[in-house]
Amino acid sequence: MAGFFAPSYEGTPLIHPELRSALRADETTTKGESVPNHLTPEELSKELGIDRQEVIRVCLEESIPIYQGKIDKSLFQAQLQASGASASPNVP
Repeated sequence: MAGFFAPSYEGTPLIHPELRSALRADETTTKGESVPNHLTPEELSKELGIDRQEVIRVCLEESIPIYQGKIDKSLFQAQLQASGASASPNVP
C-alpha cells in the first residue's frame, strides 16, 4: 500500500532527505528527559519567536498537518529550513 502523506516507490515514502533526518532526530534534553515534539501553534510561536498566525500560515502553505490542534515541531522547523525561511522575525 502506498504511503498516506507521500507517494511511494517500492514501499518507501518519498520524503526530502533533510526532512527525513529531522524526523529521525532524537528530541531529548542533556539529562535524557523527553522534550515534547507536538506543540500547539501558540507554544510553537513562543519557542520560535514568530507570530501564531504566521505558524498557521506556514502550516497551510507548506502542507504541514495540524492534528488535534498540535504541530510536529521537527517537521515544522525542517520545512522552514528547507524553504529558506527564518524562524526569527524580520528586523530592518
